Amino acid sequence: NLSYSCGGSLVSSTVVITAAHCVTKAPRDRPVDADILVVQLGKYHLYQFSDDSVQNKQVRDVHVHPRYNSTNYLDDLAVLVLSSPAEFTKFVRPVCLWPKNNFNLPSIDNMEGTVVGWGYDENNQVTEELKMARMPVVSYVTCLKSYPQFFSQFTSENKTFCAGFRQGTSVCNGDSGGGMVFQQNNVWYLRGLVSITVAKQGLRVCDTNHYVVFTDVANYINWISQYLS
Repeated sequence: NLSYSCGGSLVSSTVVITAAHCVTKAPRDRPVDADILVVQLGKYHLYQFSDDSVQNKQVRDVHVHPRYNSTNYLDDLAVLVLSSPAEFTKFVRPVCLWPKNNFNLPSIDNMEGTVVGWGYDENNQVTEELKMARMPVVSYVTCLKSYPQFFSQFTSENKTFCAGFRQGTSVCNGDSGGGMVFQQNNVWYLRGLVSITVAKQGLRVCDTNHYVVFTDVANYINWISQYLS
C-alpha cells in the first residue's frame, strides 16, 4: 500500500539524501517514523512493481537537519539510513559528494546540471517513466531580482542556489528531494536537492516560468559525513 512521495540520492551503500520537507510532519517539523518509509533504488517505471532491477529498502533512521525550518525551507536536507546495504549494480550506483576543495557557489554559475524525477508533467500529472532535464544554474542576484517577494524569503546566498530556464523546462511537484548532479572528468557529483518552486497563482502547482530553489548539498558535507559508514 505504497504511495510515491519524493526523490532522493544514494551516496553510499546505506545512506540516501533527500529534502527535509519530504520526511517531516507538523508540529515542529518532526521526522516521520522510519518504519513508514520504503526506498526504491534503481526504479524507472513508477507504477511497475515487478522489476528485477529495483531494490526495496526499509529505512532504519531519519535524520533531519537540525536547523530545517518549514516556514522558509532553509536547511531543507535529510539523511535516510537504510536498514540493509544496497547492492551496487548497473541500475543502482551511488553518486559522489561534491569535492571538499571547491564549495564556492559562484563556481557553478551558468553550468548546466541534470535532474531526474517523476514530477508533474505539462498536464499536472505525476509521470510513469522517469524524466530528465538539464537546467542552468543562475547567480543569487539574478534569482533574487527575478521575483524578490518570493526569493528573498526562500533563498540564502550560502545555503541555496537557483536554476532553470523560466520557459517550461523545469522540475515540479513530485520532484522534491531529487538531486541536481554535474559530470566532471567522467564522475557524477551531487550538488543540489530540489527544494521549492514558485506556485501558480491560486494553485498548488509549480510555475515553470520561474527559477527553482535547490538546497546546496556541498554546504552540508560535514553534517552528512557523520552518517556515512
